[in-house]
Amino acid sequence: MNEIGNSHIAVGGEFTNIFDHETFLSMLNSTDEAGVALKFHLIMEEFLNIWCAKVAGVEDLFSNLDFVPFKTKLQIAKNLGMGSDLFRAFGKLNVIRNKYSHRLKFNASLGDLESLMALIDNSVPEAKVLNCSEFVIESSGLDQGGVRVNQVHGWSSSSSKKLFIMCALLTIKATFWMQGEFNKRGIQYTLIAGLPQPAGQLQP
Repeated sequence: MNEIGNSHIAVGGEFTNIFDHETFLSMLNSTDEAGVALKFHLIMEEFLNIWCAKVAGVEDLFSNLDFVPFKTKLQIAKNLGMGSDLFRAFGKLNVIRNKYSHRLKFNASLGDLESLMALIDNSVPEAKVLNCSEFVIESSGLDQGGVRVNQVHGWSSSSSKKLFIMCALLTIKATFWMQGEFNKRGIQYTLIAGLPQPAGQLQP
């Protein structure tokens, strides 16, 4: 539930280019902490790709390049006007993701997760959503026997679910911020359909 009283947030438009239904479900159902962290990182990288391309006015700013590291894309995004609060949150995510990539059987410490949580909580305050520790994700589906199973995941859940919660919230906040910036800059690209609109902005 967000701070303005909505228990569910429906998102559409071109948002699915970043966070499609299958990716969402695979992360929600996964117990693979490293796998969830990697997908979290890839989703945020797609935000960087879209931001850099749209602000630069090209289809794909990083096309025809062998490899552009996340850290480089993040710095370019900041140079193109990305907010410093999101920059710090994305940067911390990259640090944590690299630990998974370079350390066999790495598991994030509670300190790692809480430091990322704090950066996410403090980013984009105008997007009225709950903090990570207050955010709850509910899911429902049929098990192999056809019996409906309901699950509730909060901050007290496993590290993989903590990462998923942070991914969901950072996605909402980055989407909210980016849509507002696109609107102010006259960039025609619709990420938001159903989220609260940035102050002074009209639904495109």
